[in-house]
Amino acid sequence: MGVERRAHRDRGVGNGLDDDESGQADQHRVEHLGTQTWGQRVRYVQEEDEADDGDRLIELRAIRVAAYVYAALSMGAVSLLVVGANGGAVGYAVLLALVIAEIANYGSRVVYYRRGA
Repeated sequence: MGVERRAHRDRGVGNGLDDDESGQADQHRVEHLGTQTWGQRVRYVQEEDEADDGDRLIELRAIRVAAYVYAALSMGAVSLLVVGANGGAVGYAVLLALVIAEIANYGSRVVYYRRGA
């Protein structure tokens, strides 16, 4: 592509816009993009607000169960130091505690949904 064509393309020549209208067209594009983004955010917030209170309650109860499981298993993992385990084993035990806590979280959600709580 020649230098002249690049210059014409950069100035907006050949796309039906004059030099001074090119800036306005860009401004309209940005405003349109901003309006679309704002509209999507508003839609997302409205959908989030429409969530059932029962769903939120079940989620909070499940998080509570997972927190207790994680706290207990993490304390157990740290108590491995008393037995004489090295730091790597304690790290893996804490990671395992996190995985088991997440399983407890999702398992308790299933149980709460089945019970209708």
